Amino acid sequence: ASVSGSGTSGIGQLSFADAGGGKIGQVVSVIKTDKFTTTSSSFTDITGMTVNITPSASSSKILIMLSLGAFQNDIGDSTVYGNLVRGSTALAQGNNITGTECTFAHRQNTSANNNFQTPISFTFLDSPSTTNQTTYKLQGTIGTDNGGLAVNSSYGAVSTSGNTSSTITVMEILA
Repeated sequence: ASVSGSGTSGIGQLSFADAGGGKIGQVVSVIKTDKFTTTSSSFTDITGMTVNITPSASSSKILIMLSLGAFQNDIGDSTVYGNLVRGSTALAQGNNITGTECTFAHRQNTSANNNFQTPISFTFLDSPSTTNQTTYKLQGTIGTDNGGLAVNSSYGAVSTSGNTSSTITVMEILA
């Protein structure tokens, strides 16, 4: 508030403003431990990978952290696509003239019918600008490729498959 003196000797009190934003207001997380499969050529909700959060201020940001134990196509040289969705709006998609607009994709070039499992991690900072309950979810598809999408395990019943878990965690970052 005030300081008197000069040079290396001063007497008084200092005051500082609050640091402000960047604090975590709340954390919500879900874990999916069962297997999900689809052969859909359009984006389909992945069951168990939906989380709701109600921001305390419209200026808050939401940090979304996605971790998939396995996200794969059961046929080698085929792609699977994922979307992170707020409500009905896909987030953080690429934009190009050709191909599939999506949040993330996975393709592993191997010979047909080789089984493989690959974890996927994705983080995104969203600005929903609302104090209403907001739903974030994961969707997946095989698009125009063949095969089937599998989450948390291989598509078929393979005794050597790892049975994994996946999580979606959202954090409110206060402004």
